[in-house]
Amino acid sequence: MLVEKKVKKEAFTFLPEDILNSANTLIHIDDLEARQMVYGNDKFEEILGFTAAEVIEMGHEYIKKYYHPDDLVKIPEIIDFFKGNKNNKHTTLFRVKHKNGEWVYFITTRSLLNIDSNQNRFVVSVSINVTEQIDCGLKHEEYNKIRAAEKNRDVIEKFTNREKEIISMFASGHTNTQVAEKLFLSIKTVDNHRTNILRKSEARNIAELINFVKDIGLV
Repeated sequence: MLVEKKVKKEAFTFLPEDILNSANTLIHIDDLEARQMVYGNDKFEEILGFTAAEVIEMGHEYIKKYYHPDDLVKIPEIIDFFKGNKNNKHTTLFRVKHKNGEWVYFITTRSLLNIDSNQNRFVVSVSINVTEQIDCGLKHEEYNKIRAAEKNRDVIEKFTNREKEIISMFASGHTNTQVAEKLFLSIKTVDNHRTNILRKSEARNIAELINFVKDIGLV
């Protein structure tokens, strides 16, 4: 494809050699208007489990399925940014799900390219895999917030509907006995639920549990 070849040539003259050869970096080029990737380097399969060709073939479905839901809102923000900042670079944190289901963290820097005869706009992106650094504790404040939010969602998903109901009652001041009476359960069953809830939330006691679930908006 002629446009793709021209985009690749322009991108490669723009990027430093060490970045191009980095084993932990994705180079990808997107059609800004179509929101479609038109080129990706050979590192896609190594880092994300899919080849660049597979990602291109999946198109918008790949974004919907493998981009983190909280990061999807960044895409229109990026488009708006380049509408008014043609010569500037845009950097943000993105999370993309690996083929195996694990989240991969990228710091992505984008620059605008205008290189085809139709004046279509393309963005060349350098996505550096920073998952290892994040997991090792070298976290920026933004990383901490993201990871905390993910952990909270994971905890919420661990609770059964019955456990959520009991948590709500604990937060309202109900005792084990009152919970048992209202839900027609035995005290032992409520005690078992209480133990499981504390284990899943990693709370040391009910007071700590209540503060935690209020902080994450569960009650």
